[in-house]
Parts: sequence; structure tokens; C-alpha cells
Amino acid sequence: MAIALPGQTFTFQVQFLDGTSTPIIVNNPNIEVFAFNGASAKVTLVAEGAPMSPIVGDPGRYLYAYYIQDPWTYQPTMYGVMRGTDPTSGIDIVVEMEVNVTTPSGGSRGLIAQFVRGG
Repeated sequence: MAIALPGQTFTFQVQFLDGTSTPIIVNNPNIEVFAFNGASAKVTLVAEGAPMSPIVGDPGRYLYAYYIQDPWTYQPTMYGVMRGTDPTSGIDIVVEMEVNVTTPSGGSRGLIAQFVRGG
């Protein structure tokens, strides 16, 4: 599971593969992003069908950058469902990614280093 921070941009990435695990350029690469609220109701953050961008020089790999609101008011897991259609077979390929949206303790937004004296 990936980890993301509120107030930051998280980049969803996917590489679509055919039945022989060869990267393929799919038709209509798109994404839906959602989470669940405190009452366990689905909350759509990005509607299904939002286009993903191809990564130049890496055939079959696509990305979508999503800014995570701060404060994050949903349950800690955000989901990205990425879809594309194999142009040869016409089969829809669906990949789901789970992202743990976490708030660092102490309210810090960066890395924290702690040094311990050895003995």
C-alpha cells in the first residue's frame, strides 16, 4: 500500500500489460478516485473516466496526479481504480490501488530524524 500526506499531491501510476505481461498502449486510459467517510459511505473524489496521461518513453504506463485536501476528513484509505481497454482483444483491464493517507504525528509535514547516542 502506498502512503500519502494531506496537503500534498499523490501520483497514481499504472502499467497496463497484455496476457503475456508485455506492456501495451491501451485505449481510453482513465481513473476514478474515491474514499469512504466516517459513516462508511463512498465519496467520489475524481469521477470515473478522468483521463490519465501517458508517460513519455515508457509505453503502456500512465499517471494521474491528485492533490489531497488538508485536512483529510475521510477514512484513512483512498482508492484509485485505473482502467484501459486492450486494443487488440477489446478486453477491459482494471487495476485498483490503495493509498494510506496519513497525518504525521506532531503536525509536521516533512521528514523527522532522531539521533540516538550509541554506547
